[in-house]
Amino acid sequence: MKDFALLLLQKSLNARFNRTAADNPWFVFGASYSGALSAWFRLKFPHLTCGSLASSAVVLAVYNFTEFDQQVKIGVLCFLMHL
Repeated sequence: MKDFALLLLQKSLNARFNRTAADNPWFVFGASYSGALSAWFRLKFPHLTCGSLASSAVVLAVYNFTEFDQQVKIGVLCFLMHL
């Protein structure tokens, strides 16, 4: 994320559109994993963005989420039974 902040937003894009760090209209967004990245980016670099939209983003990860594994197993078994 820091690479993106420094290279793309601060230097390349701001220079291309003749913007300064203070005049920064960038809005980051994404869905699912990229949505989580956009939310974390906004938290880490609030001075570089004016907002973030995180659609279907998991922003509070759960360690060792075994219920997800069980649901995937059920889904795979149902799929295999209908082949």
